[in-house]
Amino acid sequence: MRVVLAWLFGFVSCCGLVSAAQTDNIAIVVSESADAYMQVAERLRVRFDLDNPERARFITIPAQALDGKNAEALANYQLVVSVGVRAATLINNFELRVPVLHTLVPRVAYEPLLVAKPAAGKNISAVFIDQPVSRQLELVRLVTPQVIRVGALLGNDTAIISRALEQAAKPLGLQVEIETLKSPEELPSSLKRVFARSDALLALPDAQVYNQSTLQGILLNAYRSGQPVFGFSAAQVKAGALAAVYSTPEQIGNHAAEVLLKAGEGNKWTLPAAQYSRYFNVAVNREVSRSLNLQIDEDIVLHEKLKRAAKGE
Repeated sequence: MRVVLAWLFGFVSCCGLVSAAQTDNIAIVVSESADAYMQVAERLRVRFDLDNPERARFITIPAQALDGKNAEALANYQLVVSVGVRAATLINNFELRVPVLHTLVPRVAYEPLLVAKPAAGKNISAVFIDQPVSRQLELVRLVTPQVIRVGALLGNDTAIISRALEQAAKPLGLQVEIETLKSPEELPSSLKRVFARSDALLALPDAQVYNQSTLQGILLNAYRSGQPVFGFSAAQVKAGALAAVYSTPEQIGNHAAEVLLKAGEGNKWTLPAAQYSRYFNVAVNREVSRSLNLQIDEDIVLHEKLKRAAKGE
């Protein structure tokens, strides 16, 4: 999952962890100090303060600092925000009675947290890092209208979304051809089968399938098969995927801030249901499009079309 987050892309303040007695103190727990996590935390704080500068005081805490003693101190905050899978998993192990907003986590990593603690579900929400499959498939339709059969390689993390893929494809007139990997060793044979049954490949954030060791091989096989690959990050497009729709860390932070602004309108924090970011970018590899003899709209045009389609999600 860490590799996936790297593709999908200083501390705000690191104060004493036990100084949380003031009203509406919010703890932001970051998985690590990498740029992506810091950008989410910084943008969340700045965006929130622009609209409601007196409402909250933000404290940023590295996940590794949360030993048993400091974990208890989180209960003194009015709300906790996690950034990244490591922080979300760690916080889920704590017995907190305060609302928790998870950010920069894929949906497939968030849902097991609810299963582990179903009673806490009403106090937990998320802003996902990945995109709704309907948005990804809409990009396939816009970029390659001639494509009918869309291949998908699913691993352990993404196998649970096979039904969602099929349901999202039907209204768009697409057919999803799914191959599920039980182990990394099955990748070559599964890749061969999926290319034989599809006209394009949709990549989904699953580190068992898409990682630094496998990406170039998948892209090379796609090129030899004459099939476009639709990625889930700008880095994949740069590496040779035809196109991708993705949200940046700043966009995730911006959306998370808006969630908190709405959630804090009353006397207590009331979080909404988990959701995908309404903010996203589109990237197209123009060299790949030329090699496939495809005439594709400019990125900004595709973005506007996807925004219009997203209103119906």
